[in-house]
Amino acid sequence: MLTGRDPNWRRPYELAVNADILRGRLRITWDYSLARYRRDTIEALAQDCLKTLEALIAHCLSPCNFGYTPSDFPLARLDQARLDELLSSTRDIEDV
Repeated sequence: MLTGRDPNWRRPYELAVNADILRGRLRITWDYSLARYRRDTIEALAQDCLKTLEALIAHCLSPCNFGYTPSDFPLARLDQARLDELLSSTRDIEDV
């Protein structure tokens, strides 16, 4: 089988995990040497990564965890403490 790689090519990393968005979907690829790692080891690692990612998404989508971060207002140049302070003062006004 022709791989398209130079037989003297050396991997720059033991394990490379790359992610991108393709057609609106997250795609993660795992590049590793079968001489160094067993396929089932990498598959277990990938499954653990997927479970963690799904838990993070569920956490972020939970109504009780809704909130803003400075990245929601990039032009304001706020840190989290200042943003929390501003949001708190806004809530105080809404309670009046």
